[in-house]
Amino acid sequence: MRDYSLENKYLTYPTEEAMECFSKQRDMVTYIIRNHVNVGQIKNYMKTILCTVCDYNFIKCLEHKNLIIAEMQDLLCRFFLYNWCKDTNKIIKGIRTHYEVNDRVQEIAHQYYKKRNKK
Repeated sequence: MRDYSLENKYLTYPTEEAMECFSKQRDMVTYIIRNHVNVGQIKNYMKTILCTVCDYNFIKCLEHKNLIIAEMQDLLCRFFLYNWCKDTNKIIKGIRTHYEVNDRVQEIAHQYYKKRNKK
């Protein structure tokens, strides 16, 4: 995940491959949340897609590779799902007025808020 400095014996910075992988994972998770949020077991669905689409060959430690991949995917999925749910709830309450136009659920949440508060 990070380059290792042999002379100083510490991790230096994330590799280019790690950054590309994270960016691709972020894009995939965001797409799935916006377009397939109604899928049952969505976290497992996301992790399956990520395993299929992403290249994890930048992780060189074979002993810990599967654990690192599982933890990275779990953290990413939980983080984005939590934030999406939090943002959607803010839209329903009227706290947040901006939302992604191509996110159907957040658009429905905004319409619900407008309809409910039309007094």
